[in-house]
Amino acid sequence: MSTDKLQTNAFLCHLGLPATEQRAAHTLAEARVHAQELGWPVVVKPSDQGKGRGVSVGVDSSDRLDSAFERARAVSARPVVVERQLAGLDHRLLVLRGAPTVAGRLFISALLAVAAARNQNWKLDIA
Repeated sequence: MSTDKLQTNAFLCHLGLPATEQRAAHTLAEARVHAQELGWPVVVKPSDQGKGRGVSVGVDSSDRLDSAFERARAVSARPVVVERQLAGLDHRLLVLRGAPTVAGRLFISALLAVAAARNQNWKLDIA
């Protein structure tokens, strides 16, 4: 799941965690429609890559979207993700062999504390 950005985003939303609004684009025409609907600027990235490969941030025009879409397509034939760009911190969670790393466990603990403060009852198995 961690290499499927669309599936991961849907899972985070299902858990009630904050996640960016994103759409899958199979064609440049779809990407243009999604960017218009989401509002500029957007982030454009392959749906199945990591470590920043093929990612373009701050895409704020149709011209820049064209090159960003091609950049994402150059590293993957899977759908391209177009998502609303948000200001703020970027949090990453590393999972190895099906379990979060120590830093990941601390991050999950912090999320659970936020959920408790919001009176949400999340139960995650992080063993």
